[in-house]
Amino acid sequence: MVDAEREIELNVVVACPPEGVWRALTDNSAIRQWWAPGVVIDPEVGGAFVEPWVDPAGRRRVTSGVVLEAVPGVRLALTWADHGWPATTFVEFGLAPHHEGTFVQLRHTGWEQWTEGDRAVLLRSHTEGWEHHLASLAAYCEEHPV
Repeated sequence: MVDAEREIELNVVVACPPEGVWRALTDNSAIRQWWAPGVVIDPEVGGAFVEPWVDPAGRRRVTSGVVLEAVPGVRLALTWADHGWPATTFVEFGLAPHHEGTFVQLRHTGWEQWTEGDRAVLLRSHTEGWEHHLASLAAYCEEHPV
């Protein structure tokens, strides 16, 4: 059972095989098309993830992480933190074959490190962000199945 006050779990079925979803998550030319132009990932254990972005106030930000696990077509796990955060969170993409393509489960954990008020704001904003990214991932994969 997911504790919605401490973690994010979102699921989507993508109409393409796990290999296509894996490529979209781990190939820099692909991820830049559906996530953001500046995103970089080295999909090996110990590899870096970097996402430059601009917040609603127009300030440039960077989210970064380190790949903890990379099992092609099955699981990608990494640390996740915005520059200046006092703690690191964890993101996992789980992929499984599904009769309509690929079942994708996203989990973002580690939020218990923040105070209740900060945690609620971060959970809400990151849930919205992940919903957007998963919809973009699904649309990209459906157009580029492998």
